[in-house]
Amino acid sequence: MPVSDADTSEAAWSSLIGCEVVTLAVLVLRRRLPVTAFVVSLGALVVALVGSAAEDAKLTPLALLPLAVLIYHLGIRCTSWMRTVLAMCAGGVMALAGLWVNRTTAGAGEFRGGADVLAVLAPMPLAWTVVFATRTRHALLVAAERRAADADRAQRLRAAQAAQRERARIAREMHDVVAHSLTLLVVHAEALRARGDELPGWARAQVDSLAAAGRQTGGELRDLLRILRDPTDAAPLQPMPGLDGLDALLDSHRAAGGRVEVRIRTELESLPSPVQLAGYRIVQESLANARRHAPGAPLGMKDTFLSTNADFSAKKTHATGYEPDAQRLRRILPPELHVPKGTAFARPKRPHGNTDTTAVDASCSWAAGGLVSTAADCQRFQTALLSGKLLPGAQMKQILTAVPAPEEGGGYGLGLMEVNTPCGTVWGHTGGQPGYSSEIYTDKSGRRSAAVLTVTNFGSKEPKAAAANKALVDAAVCTMLGKPLPTETATPSR
Repeated sequence: MPVSDADTSEAAWSSLIGCEVVTLAVLVLRRRLPVTAFVVSLGALVVALVGSAAEDAKLTPLALLPLAVLIYHLGIRCTSWMRTVLAMCAGGVMALAGLWVNRTTAGAGEFRGGADVLAVLAPMPLAWTVVFATRTRHALLVAAERRAADADRAQRLRAAQAAQRERARIAREMHDVVAHSLTLLVVHAEALRARGDELPGWARAQVDSLAAAGRQTGGELRDLLRILRDPTDAAPLQPMPGLDGLDALLDSHRAAGGRVEVRIRTELESLPSPVQLAGYRIVQESLANARRHAPGAPLGMKDTFLSTNADFSAKKTHATGYEPDAQRLRRILPPELHVPKGTAFARPKRPHGNTDTTAVDASCSWAAGGLVSTAADCQRFQTALLSGKLLPGAQMKQILTAVPAPEEGGGYGLGLMEVNTPCGTVWGHTGGQPGYSSEIYTDKSGRRSAAVLTVTNFGSKEPKAAAANKALVDAAVCTMLGKPLPTETATPSR
């Protein structure tokens, strides 16, 4: 069986072409039928080698290359040990049969294969073993990943089951304590209603409100407990409140002695249901907090509102705001921002390198808690807050517990800044919008307040403007505190 240098005779070419045609045909089946492809290809190779040897012709060793490909697919894709062993045994039998036929048909001794044939075929089982080991390792990795995924799913399932058990426990506790107490409250209110003739007029109205509130709260509590027991059953048993129920909610607050004014700037019916529910809950919570902490004490901040566009208000006048143009803005912003050249506010140009930013849409500010307001309204709110008229003492203590912020010249509390000035420590906050900035400060007692409003934001960051603005704020705060401004800070640097 020849495996030496290639022969160019017609017999060698005929054997090689016949073998390659069969091999190419079975190579198509190497993925679906790896055993069949291997056996057929090996058989075709043996026939080609024996036939060419009988004609005293030699084939190139490259004829074995397709067989190597089929051995690779046999090791990778054949998952049955029995079929693999049978395929290897069949291949061995065909190789031995080919050697025997070669011995009996070859005319010359140089065409009778022997040890040279075994030297070429011997690495074939080794190649299959390496490929099979690779497949086995891959299968082990896949199994390990599958076990890890199963363990992760089991862990998530146990966590979900534990959370569900905790929700069910909370639902039982709420049902046993809150729901029973609420039901008892409604029963007493209904009993009082039944004896309404014995009550004064104002008491009958209060009892009616109490019974209605108890029934509404009981229905919402049942929905909440049902969702706690089974989160998949999230459909409420009764219609969820929306902004169409805002009038009834406000009427109940007024009936309880509260005062409330409403200004609606959009069509409520056009809002999505989730937004209406969120709005109703916000108003409901706000009214409850007002009754609890500041009953009957509205601040009267009539010039304060959320701006949803650049039109602040058709009935309110506001100052014209300015910001630096592109050239000045580039010098003001820190280099680490890497601002592209030409970055500026796309608004009308004004003299002295300014840009008119009055019409910049202010709706981006309210999402961060920004309001359109006046100095008087801001001072009214801060003095009421720090004097204790809005929140209990425990909450004010938490608000005024500041975290040091040396870069801001003081510290930060919960929504308030602690600012150290030359004349003493004050509390308040700053605000900024293209074209406008504000600094509102109040003493800790809430009796005195100062406000500094400017018609630029970025412009006040230039060195001369920053020094002048700081001198102005220090002077305002010192005047508020009744102290003289220290000499070294009285005049801004030039």
